[in-house]
Amino acid sequence: MTTDLILKMIQGYTKGLKYLEIGVYRGATLANASEVASLAVGIDDFSQFDAEGFNEKATYEKIKAFDNCELIKGDCYKRSTINKAKKLGPFDVFFYDGNHGEKQTFEAIKKYHSLMADSYILIIDDWNLEDVQKATDLALGSLKAGSKIIEKHLTEKNASKDYWNGIAVFEVYKS
Repeated sequence: MTTDLILKMIQGYTKGLKYLEIGVYRGATLANASEVASLAVGIDDFSQFDAEGFNEKATYEKIKAFDNCELIKGDCYKRSTINKAKKLGPFDVFFYDGNHGEKQTFEAIKKYHSLMADSYILIIDDWNLEDVQKATDLALGSLKAGSKIIEKHLTEKNASKDYWNGIAVFEVYKS
């Protein structure tokens, strides 16, 4: 569930940097980032969209060729998962494509902020969704950080060929 424009965007922001992704689905964006990142880490518990385990297997198949890629299988909101990711950080790029509920989006941005570099890129997928926009604005507003939007792409519908279901990119500075 991605597009060539999104893959190109991720590579542009990630080249030579440490990349963290929550919600890997079938691993396309994680593998794409691994091509240029110094380290790419994905987090997913495969609880959505994967009743038969196909997406998890597809992800491992896509990333197995990359020595600089690691998949953490776990619930991104649990302390144990966050601690595993923390050992690999700080990260320069954070791509959030996990649960798009307002509460979940807010919590992920808040919880993973501490794992990021002093200045980092935050990429939020499915920007068309009002809950995602609201949660992102609330989370960024609640952090002791500054942020500015770099890019914002709304789409006419989900599964658009350009930016799927919208995407937004922020530059975040810790205070």
